[in-house]
Amino acid sequence: MKHLQKQLLLEQIIYLSIWVLILGTPLIGFLLDNDHPLEGSELWKEVSDTWLIT
Repeated sequence: MKHLQKQLLLEQIIYLSIWVLILGTPLIGFLLDNDHPLEGSELWKEVSDTWLIT
């Protein structure tokens, strides 16, 4: 029973990591880009536009 619980927990951690990478990639790209210093709502607008393009 404990083996099954550990396996389910590991599976959930893997899925969470994948989603964090997928959703965080545009944000990280904008933060690392020195050509476009954006602030606050401008950053989120650019991130959402990038998500819609891809």
